[in-house]
Amino acid sequence: IFGYHILAAIYLESRAYDSAVDCGVKAQGLVAIHLDRTGEGLPSVSQSLDFCLAEAYMNLGAKTLPKALAIYKEILGRDPSDVAALEGLGKTLCALQTHAEAILCFEKVLRLEQTRHSARSEIGWIRFLQGDFDAARATLEEALAGEETALTHLRVGRVVWGLGDKPLAHTHLLRAAKLDPNLALAFTHLGHYYSLVEQDAARAIKCYRRSLALDPADEDASRSLVTLLLKKDQVAEGLAVLEAFSKISGRVAWVWKMIGVVYLVQQSYPAAIASFQTALRLDAKDLQSWTSLAEAYSHQGKHMAALKAFARALELDPECATAHHEVARIRHRLGLFAAAAEGFEANILRIGGDTAHLPSLAALCESLLCWARESHAAGAYGRCADLLARCIARATEGIHASGPVAALLKTLADAAIAMANLVPAHAAAALDAAPQAVILGAVFPLDPAAAPSNSPLDTILRLGETACSITLSSHAAPQDLAAARWHDLALCRFLRWRDRPDDEAMLALAVRAIRAAIRAQPRAWMYWNALGVMSVEAGPKVAQHAFIKAIECDPRTPVPWANFGYLCHLRGDLELAHEAFSKAQFVDPDWALAWLGQAFVARRMGSGEAFELFEHARELGGNGLPEALYEFATESHRHTRTLPTSSDPSTRAAAAFAALKTTEHNPTNTEAHAQHALILELQHRPSLAASAYRAALENLPPTSPHRAKVLENLARAACAAKEYDAAVEAYAALHASGGEESAASKVGEGLALFYVGRLEESLRAFEAAIAKGGAEAGEVGVAVGQVLYALGSEAHVRLAGEQFLQCFRNDPRNLKSLLALCSLGLVRGDAALAQSAAAEIVRINPEDAGGLDADVDWVLSRFFLAQGNLKAAKGFLAKSVHRYPSRADRWAKLTDMLYRYAPDALSPIIATTATSATLPSPPHPGAIPITIGIALLATASTLRRITARTALHRAVRAAPHNPRTWLGLALQARADAALTPSVSRCTAAANVANAAGAVGDDDGVDAQWAHLIRADALAAGARIVDGAGSDDLDVAGAIAERVAIAAEANPRLRAAAFAVVARVRRTRGDVAGAVAGYKGSLDVLPANAAVWQELASTYATLSLFTAADLCHRQTLSTLPATSPTKLPALLRLARQAISLSTPALASEAIAEALIVDPASTVPRRLQALLQIRTGGAAKAVKALAAADPHELWVNWILAEGLRAKGEEAEAREALMREVALQPVLEAAVAVMGC
Repeated sequence: IFGYHILAAIYLESRAYDSAVDCGVKAQGLVAIHLDRTGEGLPSVSQSLDFCLAEAYMNLGAKTLPKALAIYKEILGRDPSDVAALEGLGKTLCALQTHAEAILCFEKVLRLEQTRHSARSEIGWIRFLQGDFDAARATLEEALAGEETALTHLRVGRVVWGLGDKPLAHTHLLRAAKLDPNLALAFTHLGHYYSLVEQDAARAIKCYRRSLALDPADEDASRSLVTLLLKKDQVAEGLAVLEAFSKISGRVAWVWKMIGVVYLVQQSYPAAIASFQTALRLDAKDLQSWTSLAEAYSHQGKHMAALKAFARALELDPECATAHHEVARIRHRLGLFAAAAEGFEANILRIGGDTAHLPSLAALCESLLCWARESHAAGAYGRCADLLARCIARATEGIHASGPVAALLKTLADAAIAMANLVPAHAAAALDAAPQAVILGAVFPLDPAAAPSNSPLDTILRLGETACSITLSSHAAPQDLAAARWHDLALCRFLRWRDRPDDEAMLALAVRAIRAAIRAQPRAWMYWNALGVMSVEAGPKVAQHAFIKAIECDPRTPVPWANFGYLCHLRGDLELAHEAFSKAQFVDPDWALAWLGQAFVARRMGSGEAFELFEHARELGGNGLPEALYEFATESHRHTRTLPTSSDPSTRAAAAFAALKTTEHNPTNTEAHAQHALILELQHRPSLAASAYRAALENLPPTSPHRAKVLENLARAACAAKEYDAAVEAYAALHASGGEESAASKVGEGLALFYVGRLEESLRAFEAAIAKGGAEAGEVGVAVGQVLYALGSEAHVRLAGEQFLQCFRNDPRNLKSLLALCSLGLVRGDAALAQSAAAEIVRINPEDAGGLDADVDWVLSRFFLAQGNLKAAKGFLAKSVHRYPSRADRWAKLTDMLYRYAPDALSPIIATTATSATLPSPPHPGAIPITIGIALLATASTLRRITARTALHRAVRAAPHNPRTWLGLALQARADAALTPSVSRCTAAANVANAAGAVGDDDGVDAQWAHLIRADALAAGARIVDGAGSDDLDVAGAIAERVAIAAEANPRLRAAAFAVVARVRRTRGDVAGAVAGYKGSLDVLPANAAVWQELASTYATLSLFTAADLCHRQTLSTLPATSPTKLPALLRLARQAISLSTPALASEAIAEALIVDPASTVPRRLQALLQIRTGGAAKAVKALAAADPHELWVNWILAEGLRAKGEEAEAREALMREVALQPVLEAAVAVMGC
């Protein structure tokens, strides 16, 4: 008991309160054991242990204060007048912030013992804690007068410090330290005095160290000591203090936060992260700990963890500018420059003002600059220029508001240099976007004596030059940084000279600046390289020396090697240039400029590898190297023209894209636009080529000698694009320019005039072309003949034939003249002429026909088709496909011919042609799927209609801008509605037709057909619901009448429009008007079998059977022998003849139907019905008994035959079998009373 009691007292005096509690508790346990064993309670020892434990609990902190309070109350319960217990209770209540109760305890102590000045001192301290400094000072001084103690002096010093009398406070604190050298708080506050008042860091540190030596757990002294040590850069000592304190008080968050900050400064990021994590476990709502942890993660490269930490910080303070700034910085490091710029911009506005936060403004400018470079590499040149302009504007605004900030000056110079190097052609637009008044007036004074700027680019570079000059004059820097600034200044001056090559003084200033950079850092290869570039034209020897020095400084960089190669190339030393470029390629195989240089060398040496080298340079440089793009496009065009068979479509597409990007990089580059146009012509995209030629013309000066050539090219492209009016205008401009016109130009002019209907002028143009002569004279002669034919009169047509013959006599191998003669014979019905020309054409080897082989096969196919030789006609088109099976247009022609004239042979062709949908499309995209779809639709097969729908949908997807694809789909939808009638199908067909009409020109033929299909579908839908007064009928009638009026020049369309008008009238019940409509249609197109059949049906409705019979006969006379609709027409005629009891006509029609399709069962059923009606029931019943009983109508006709024989029961059974097959007939059977 005695030992533990003494240990508890020793630990209490040495402030080891945990150990004091342990020993006190063990001593109390031993006292209890002693009481149990001996019955002796040891009350004095127990009282002493209670006081020891209570004081220890009170000093351990807030968690153990209730235990101290309980012990003191227990002591006072035994003796309410125990002064020491009352005083301890008062101190505990004060620590619990119950000041009023604490004061009552101390006042009770003073009532019990007037000389207890320590109680008065406690009352004064409580007044201080309550903020009543005057009362506290009076009470404490009264206590000090009664008894001078170190603690009271300390308290008086703190009170007068709070009252502002710091010298008096210092006196009391010194007195306290002298009275009690072990009073740690006295030394802590003396340290505050020396640190804050005397500014004596050394004495303050000594005081703090003395305090911590007396009380290592003094948090205030530890924090203040660490702050002073870190300010004096004594980081290691400060870290030692923090670690020592963390071992004593490991549950204090700020200690771990400070440790983390120290490690963060020392770049010990794992230790910093661990410290911040510990601090956050102790205080999860500390904003600085979260931001510091995020910063440590960011420096360690754990950017996603850093973003999550910053997100937690922003949850605590959504307006924390630091967190927002650092989040944007992380995005910048991740290469998300757009998001970073947005974040910096928002942070600037959050803080208040466009330039309020310089770190965010500087970072914003840097992000904009990086974003611009990234955009340039991606080929977004316009966005690159916009971003550079924005960067320049924001930098100049910041400098104007905050003065010459080094970071903003550097970024401003970099942005100006980037504008000149990356997108110089966009400088004018960029300058318009930037605040010129700020740039030129308010930012910094530009030298008024300097020459005025001649261009927007020069203005921007002048701004960058001024920024570099200010940086050099106002910011001292080490040698390497000063060299970089001289280098930037030299670049600005050199780029200004490049924009104004006549300003030799500017080039001299640039060389002087780069020499200053070399003097500051002579071993930097990039400065020697820059000197070499600047000296290429003025001093080639200096340039050579500079490049060699750059290579010596760093032989492992490809830049000086490549530049040295270009120098040799300019001087004509191709072998040395080749070696230099090879060395650059060896150093860095992905350096695009080295490959570009090799390509230049190969082209000058006449090597065939030039094209591949340019292509590889373009692939390596991408859109960030416009020079490679332009040269690749140029070489690709030359390569395609000289070796057309070796150029694949993907290469031409790549060349066109490269030329396009070149024009985007420099919209004023006439050569780039012209090059782009030439490549587009090779791609067979004449409309786009014409647009490119127009862009070239816009940038050509009116007096340019190249203007005539561009005009001629524009006219040619417009003519090829069928923009004949534009072509005529271009040829007129060519005439006005006075440029020399070739025979080919006159041919093109003749074609353009021909297609705009100016035939006389066209003829004169072709005659002028013939007069000029040349290799194309034969083709021009053919064109003259075509113009003569188009003039239309008999005399002109005769002259056209003579012209074609003359062309043939001049050149018997002139295929175009032979094709024209054969076509003229076919059109004019001159069989002898057509046959003679065809005989000459057949003698020509298809391999000698060149690009006309498909035309040869097509004309010969039409010739033999006109003679009825379908096999030969099909054979020529098949040969055309066999020669070039990859040509989709040839498949389309073969399929089209077969579905029109030989539908039985169509199936294998459709299957084969379907595979050709992936082949390169003919001039009109979607033509192949349209042909397949219409061919399948024409077969009238349900399964094939589904395949037709798929093909036509594919056609729409392939060419949604082509009205014919939509028109084909509308036809398919209308056919579906006809075969399976329903209002929904008719509505769908009307909607598709409406879409087809909206795609193209509303006045065009395709649009008129689409409108007519829509009208027909609306009328069919109204017929289904018996809507004689339907609004849809009104719409359909109006559309059909409008089309009939507009289609006066198109007989087929006009006839179809009259037929739709007739259907609308018939649906309304106006049968007489319907007959008039059908007659109007047949007046326009008499050979329309479908309209004859509809007219026959209408006459039958009116019981005009003789007229209906004549219509049926007319239908048959208009149908070809192989038409798939001839059989239905014969069957309709036979049915009507049976109904009218004209057996001879019925027998004739049935016999003809059996000849057309011997395998069809329908004519045989009608034959049986005719036999029954003419007295041959027994023969008919015998034939029907052998037929398939599940065939529709067989049992019905059999029942009629059985009735004719008097076999009523068997007839009833046959009818029941028919009803089972067709339940809809049940009512009819009941009506018959059978």
